[in-house]
Amino acid sequence: MQEFISRCADPAESDILRELSTCLSDGQTVRLWRCAPFRAQTWRALDGLNKDTRLRYWKTVTLNGRAFSGSEYAEIVERLCEVGRPRAAFNAAGPWEGVEAGCLKRLLRAVLADGREDPTRVAPDMVSAALSSLAARGVVAEEEMANLEFGFIGVLEGSEHGIPNLERQLSKHPLLFVRVLAHLYRRDDGGEDPPEWHVEGEERQRDLAHGAYDVLRVARRTPGTDEDDMLQRDLLWRWLDEARELCVKHGRSAVGDQHIGELLAKAPADNEGAPSTIVCEALERLRSDDVAEGFVSGRLNERGMVVGWGGDQDRELAATIRGWADSRRAEYPFASSVIDRLALHYEQSAGHEDAVATLQERLNA
Repeated sequence: MQEFISRCADPAESDILRELSTCLSDGQTVRLWRCAPFRAQTWRALDGLNKDTRLRYWKTVTLNGRAFSGSEYAEIVERLCEVGRPRAAFNAAGPWEGVEAGCLKRLLRAVLADGREDPTRVAPDMVSAALSSLAARGVVAEEEMANLEFGFIGVLEGSEHGIPNLERQLSKHPLLFVRVLAHLYRRDDGGEDPPEWHVEGEERQRDLAHGAYDVLRVARRTPGTDEDDMLQRDLLWRWLDEARELCVKHGRSAVGDQHIGELLAKAPADNEGAPSTIVCEALERLRSDDVAEGFVSGRLNERGMVVGWGGDQDRELAATIRGWADSRRAEYPFASSVIDRLALHYEQSAGHEDAVATLQERLNA
């Protein structure tokens, strides 16, 4: 039937489909129309049938791989979103530059709102390309782009687009940082969060907690960074003071300090890889064990996995780090003590690796 319909002239095709539809059941009619080419002319002819048939067609039709015009794709998005298939529309897109910005924004929102299809069916590289295309047009506010990036955070890690707008929002607005913490951690003071922070439904709460965890893990922009990506002392002090005050107010002081330490650990280092002067000043200014713990953890995570035999690599790194601490000890005693903790970790790791290597040699002997 598909082959037959594809060989008919356009007007004849629609006439044949309509005539056959009069003598078929609803289910057969839908199967028949799915045999027609997937294009605007077919959709116009289909509009003459009853609503139930139209909806069943759009719920089950398979999209072909051809490129669509901007107007065609806008209609596909509208029709498929109406029947709960936004991901099918997303996966059918051609170059994103040909999709109107409003249409693309609606589609991305619809994909996030729809929980009935497997989210892994949305390719990470397509999400990254769609967000980059939308951002490049400059018609969507940074806050709205940040919301979209938060929604897709699970597939954006390591992507070309990343989460630049969300990172900028976090680095500008301490309250957003605290709200992210609130999705992941309970209050430690027995108090109540503001009503507008409350989220209905365990599934939604779980999704937001996963998203908050990913944001805190993936975000790399240090608070106090200006529009030229330079860390500014006065901006950082202002952000730190407000963020810590809000963390105390909302019962998340300890975890807030830990994650502040992790953010400071991601700040650009000096030419030798040591913590910058501004970061040392921040550690000295805060003098918080929780910040120190977060900073050490963050620096360890920044190094990642190292392949080697024995503890020589860790021992050499520990010696370098001790040198950083010694060079700053007079001016930044607390910051130096934090750097000492980092060196101690690598010294202990070196001893462990030596023991593992010795044991392995004995087993192989």
